[in-house]
Amino acid sequence: MKIRKEFKERAAELNEKIAVARQIEEQIAKIGEGVKRWQEEKVEIEAKIAGIENFQKLVLEQQDEVILEFIKDLRRRMKEQRSRNSLSG
Repeated sequence: MKIRKEFKERAAELNEKIAVARQIEEQIAKIGEGVKRWQEEKVEIEAKIAGIENFQKLVLEQQDEVILEFIKDLRRRMKEQRSRNSLSG
């Protein structure tokens, strides 16, 4: 009887440790998923930053006249878009 009681107690302890280990394993898996998502987002952000830096470099290398023409063109397009929106709205 004593051996059975001790066996049951040890089995209960082991089952409790197994349950805790499973919970830890689940938490580690969730952390791993979070790290993977963070890494993917980091790559996207770095690509966007590189694009912005390249655009800035391209703009800075242009002559003032080219930049002014670009700004004028953008203003013209925005004005046309507003006109179309006001006519359709």
